[in-house]
Amino acid sequence: DYATSATDITDGLASELYTIKKNDFGFMIYEDMLNIKDEYKSTAKKLNLNYLDLILHVGEDFELLFTISKENLEKLPIDCIVIGEVTDSDVVELTLENGFVERIKNEGYEHYVSE
Repeated sequence: DYATSATDITDGLASELYTIKKNDFGFMIYEDMLNIKDEYKSTAKKLNLNYLDLILHVGEDFELLFTISKENLEKLPIDCIVIGEVTDSDVVELTLENGFVERIKNEGYEHYVSE
């Protein structure tokens, strides 16, 4: 009764944003709203991995991603984390903690890999 679209993010956040994206709108995601722990960032760095690449493009998170109007968000009977907003830009973007904006690639877990 509340969400206007929904999917799980088992294939990765970026991939699922593109799954629910329509041609007439896009998304702006905010890095500081993703609640990325410093320990996560430091572990990724020790492994020579980009923490944002892991957050956006690696799956198996088993969480729900959904869109909802601001009015319905206030009525929602469950707790959720707002990570961004729907835009009229027709692209999926990320505002970094330093204020720079970059496009998010449509990449995620690949179910079938041909050899």
